[in-house]
Amino acid sequence: MGEENTFIKVTSIEDAEFTIYSKKYNNPIELLEKLYRIRNEKSLSNEEKNKKVQKIMKEYME
Repeated sequence: MGEENTFIKVTSIEDAEFTIYSKKYNNPIELLEKLYRIRNEKSLSNEEKNKKVQKIMKEYME
């Protein structure tokens, strides 16, 4: 691999474990963690969740 922007990240969320090899975007594990927290936020409506997800994805892809 050897590129500056390449990293390997392993994390677990409840009963799933993820290993991510990334070269292009920001840390994908941080993205998954943010999305998971939004998914489980009972006080938000689906529309509010969708807006938050769209904002996070936009920031991630920049």
